[in-house]
Amino acid sequence: MKTSARILTALTITVILSPGATGPDGESTIARTQHAVAAKVPEQQPGSIIDASPRQHAAAEAALRMFEDAGLGLPPVDIVFHESTIRCDNRNGYYHLEHGRHVVDVCMAEDYPEVFLEQLIVHELAHAWDVHVLTDAIRSEFMELRKVDIWHSREVHWKHRGTEHAAEIITWGVFDKAMPVITLDNVECDELQEGYETLTGMVANRSGADLCASWSPEHASEPAGIAAA
Repeated sequence: MKTSARILTALTITVILSPGATGPDGESTIARTQHAVAAKVPEQQPGSIIDASPRQHAAAEAALRMFEDAGLGLPPVDIVFHESTIRCDNRNGYYHLEHGRHVVDVCMAEDYPEVFLEQLIVHELAHAWDVHVLTDAIRSEFMELRKVDIWHSREVHWKHRGTEHAAEIITWGVFDKAMPVITLDNVECDELQEGYETLTGMVANRSGADLCASWSPEHASEPAGIAAA
């Protein structure tokens, strides 16, 4: 049985001010600043997990939780599951904006290993994070680091697009299981870590070199990201 559920995302605003400062009306400076910022932030509807089986729903929740655990805020995003690849541009996964909404379409067959499904969803959510957070300046710095010239274009191969390097490295950085990044060049531990830091300003929460490229024998087929966009 497939279900739909709403998912909540939070926008965290950090303000560093003197705690005791107050305005003429007695309200603290922090409170006044938070109210002013909140007034400028448009209200957004929470995202949803749509047409998911229990197994798919669990994978989507796990993927969202990885971003939360890594401290990377996502916009409200709809994660929609499909039984064919038509809605995913004949791929396993596809991220796009639809009437201003962030949408992740998942078209991976349900009998794929759970780790592949989670990896695919995280990869597509990384594209949503990119659109929501990254500036052109950060993208330019990252492209120089990764030695690619184009951020996104169907005219160049997948592995030469900056947006795909970003999605794969964010996936590597937040994923809570060992995974290889065999879809890209320059994937030594220090290269992946440097890319992650350039994108996020943080160190990836990795505890050992074995998590850079190790993969258990039963997962010898291609990772989900190869067929994602």
